[in-house]
Amino acid sequence: MSNCDFTDCTVLSPFFSRRMQPISLLTVHCAAGRGTAAGLGELFRAKGKDASSNYGIGTDGSIGMYVPEDCASWCSSSGWNDQRAVTVEVCNSAGPAEGRYDWPVSEESWAALVRLVADVCRRNGKRRVVWLGSRDAALAYAGKNGGGSQRPDELVMTAHRWFAAKSCPGDYLYDRFGALEAEVNRMIASLEEDEMLTGEEIYRRLSEYLRALPAGDYAEEACRWGIKSGLFLDGDNDGLVDNPAGILTRQDLALVLMRQEERKDEQ
Repeated sequence: MSNCDFTDCTVLSPFFSRRMQPISLLTVHCAAGRGTAAGLGELFRAKGKDASSNYGIGTDGSIGMYVPEDCASWCSSSGWNDQRAVTVEVCNSAGPAEGRYDWPVSEESWAALVRLVADVCRRNGKRRVVWLGSRDAALAYAGKNGGGSQRPDELVMTAHRWFAAKSCPGDYLYDRFGALEAEVNRMIASLEEDEMLTGEEIYRRLSEYLRALPAGDYAEEACRWGIKSGLFLDGDNDGLVDNPAGILTRQDLALVLMRQEERKDEQ
């Protein structure tokens, strides 16, 4: 089991348990205050705190790891949940009475959260996150009391408030769990598409992108001459790019040189 490799800090907490269940849940919490990922990690390392999370995100979008994913954090007031969940604490950008929603988070924190959750899914073989919108629906789907129909490639979202008399993660995040589901799943789909690209498709896409670029000032005149004189092909007749910004393969170079020799013979 691996961990996120783009964290900004690692501050290991002494408060964790051995993970005895496979990862199948995601629980996003609010930290109930502003701060950085490093500062949040120090809180989870302090004696007497007796709390932790796998990851934390600062108000500035920084990401910290406090409990490796092969261990269960002490985060959700539920051993059943923590044994199965990757838990993420998110620092806030304002307090409970500074706007319409309790405990909002910054755009930087939100972007980091989406990226982090997509990475958790990718490394743990999860193809999507699932937000069902209610405690009863989610816990039944995840099989808390037996049964359940959760697929092994899904990460079901749960909330701290379902297991304790708390408002966590605050109304701001809770009301946006549907948006988090959608954004993470779009990112996962994009990552899967990129991983499935063949070398030929990557070459084609890159060639199209480069071909669309204008020729540099130093080469524009030479490029026009090359096409006009027949040295370069104007189009995709046999794959030879007509833009000096394009990719020139060995076969392209060989064709250019061959055409040059043919022109010499014609003269």
